[in-house]
Amino acid sequence: MRDRPEAVPILPAHFLAKFSARHGKPERKLSEAVVKRLREHRWKGNVRELEHVIENLVLFADGQEIGEEDLPRVLRDTPGTARAGDGKPFAKAVAEFERRLLEEAIAEEGGVKARAARRLGLDGNQIKYLCRKYGI
Repeated sequence: MRDRPEAVPILPAHFLAKFSARHGKPERKLSEAVVKRLREHRWKGNVRELEHVIENLVLFADGQEIGEEDLPRVLRDTPGTARAGDGKPFAKAVAEFERRLLEEAIAEEGGVKARAARRLGLDGNQIKYLCRKYGI
């Protein structure tokens, strides 16, 4: 699937017909937004992964047209869209929080990293790793 994105619009139509007939459901169509999401998704598996998604859409989607709201979350949330409350990407917000927590614990323990590690429930190797990671 990753190597043949041009097949994405063709395969879902085939699977829609196949699974609609198999499960006795009316044949539906995919909205343009869904086709776009399917095309943009970074498929980790092979065609079976797409086949499974389409079968679930046939079984569980309502209405004549399958829309984005019918897609599984992994297809609705594109990479990098998860954001913290202040609009930062999630990973960056977590890293900032981790660094601040580490700095505060070390400061409260008078600069003694071993005591800060105990306070945070970390072992010596973990606090060394984190201090190196954040340049503390």
